[in-house]
Amino acid sequence: MGEDILSIRTAQHWFNRFKNDNLELDDLPRP
Repeated sequence: MGEDILSIRTAQHWFNRFKNDNLELDDLPRP
């Protein structure tokens, strides 16, 4: 896979956020 390919983990993370009606693509602040 090329470097510009989204990782499976990132895609799953975004999917879970979208599922919860969170459509923000920016990363949340880390504690």
